[in-house]
Amino acid sequence: MDARGVLNVAHRDAGLSRPVRVTAGRLWLKRGCRTLWPVVRPSLPEEMPVIKVSVMYPNTPGARFDHAYYRDRHMPLVKSRMGDKCLYYTVDKGIAGGDPGAPATYVAMCQIFCDSVEAFQSGFGPHAEEILGDIANYTDLAPVIQISEVVVGH
Repeated sequence: MDARGVLNVAHRDAGLSRPVRVTAGRLWLKRGCRTLWPVVRPSLPEEMPVIKVSVMYPNTPGARFDHAYYRDRHMPLVKSRMGDKCLYYTVDKGIAGGDPGAPATYVAMCQIFCDSVEAFQSGFGPHAEEILGDIANYTDLAPVIQISEVVVGH
């Protein structure tokens, strides 16, 4: 760590494909950032356009959702197949709705961060059959999907 509190990490030692810089609990890549959970929290430099693919599973009474499988097997499968086209991903487990005592709108969701829609499509597309085929292993719900441009990230 230098005098400014910046730790330069050898990217191969950190298991990353690009050089990184860690500062104030954030991991910076030359093009985007990646989670090293729970030690490092991602942050997006404003000049880096990034898209987010949100995959949300509605909280439907009586539906089946295996959070452990989703977190420990499915999402690592997605990341491994997409490779560096997936900058990083997050997984959320719904715990409550907006009103006191209300159930969560979504039982679970993930966000996959990529440089562009084209990067997502080229990383996901060749493996779509395998990835989509794995859904039955953790849920009987149909996901809701949205692609967004990330305009602020802190």
